[in-house]
Amino acid sequence: MLRRAVVGTAFAASALLLTACGFQAPDVENTEHASVQAVDFTVGTVAIDDAAITSTTSNGVPSFWLQATFVDTGSTSDTLTGATTPNGTVSISSGEAVGTSLTLPPGIPVVVVTPAAGAAGASISVAISPSPQLGAYVPIVFTFTDAGTSGTVQVPVIPPGETTAATQPVPSGTASVPPVEGQSADD
Repeated sequence: MLRRAVVGTAFAASALLLTACGFQAPDVENTEHASVQAVDFTVGTVAIDDAAITSTTSNGVPSFWLQATFVDTGSTSDTLTGATTPNGTVSISSGEAVGTSLTLPPGIPVVVVTPAAGAAGASISVAISPSPQLGAYVPIVFTFTDAGTSGTVQVPVIPPGETTAATQPVPSGTASVPPVEGQSADD
């Protein structure tokens, strides 16, 4: 009987320790994320969410792409007129036309993705040397017609095919110790 009490106390203590370690309360974090987090920032009235750089490979040669969601929170359209990095070039294309700008209508999210994920949508290629490494950051400065220029934004590089979006909801229930039934083999 004493042995069962000691084992039960040890089990309860270890369960308590495990639930206290490495768990964020739902108030802090409601969803689990990939290991690399995208960056969110604003420039004037333009909000940029989930900015990250990912890559595609064609014939063994990687191409790097900025993925982000741009939202003009102002009352009139704004335009992304450029993005620069000290290590290379950044090129903007909007659908079929390759140019140097991207129009942002007020209140409508403009999602920029890799061409493979949305061939008809906008894309922003990033050509830098040396090639960015996974887990590294690429410094980029964004310029808008009305919103102005951002400071240098450190945009993370994520693995191809991965996302920085929430992967699954965090469990919100509480853990409970299973009931102890019957005698153990040691009794």
